[in-house]
Amino acid sequence: MPYRTVKRIIGSCLRCGKVTRETEKRVALGRGKFCSRTCAAEYNARKHIIGFKLGNSIGLDNLVPAKKGVHSANYKGENVKYSGLHIWIRRQLGEPKKCEVCGSETAKKYEWANIDHKYRRNLIDWKRMCTSCHKKYDNKMNVPRTKF
Repeated sequence: MPYRTVKRIIGSCLRCGKVTRETEKRVALGRGKFCSRTCAAEYNARKHIIGFKLGNSIGLDNLVPAKKGVHSANYKGENVKYSGLHIWIRRQLGEPKKCEVCGSETAKKYEWANIDHKYRRNLIDWKRMCTSCHKKYDNKMNVPRTKF
């Protein structure tokens, strides 16, 4: 029985431009775009840089800033949920490093506490607290502590 030859398609690596040779079947499945796993990993890492989207051509110089805040398609305004609001507060006010109630700077964890528990995008309505003071404040206000 004669040796069967498989037709190979010649292409080039999307990252480095090296010549690649792949079978028609693998190309049809979407494979064979890179010369190695290293090139594929580096290409994909560039593609997913946080806060940026790729333009038409590949390269770090073609990155355009992603739309954030009010200009984002995912912006919910006042309809934001609990975790989304806390992420927004951390971005606006930063990570709390000191408790405004007891003045502690040595606690293991600090949190942003909502003063009136209405959870709106109002920066004045948030206070830095250590976990201990936050629990005491919520108990005093009769707010049940839930896990998120």
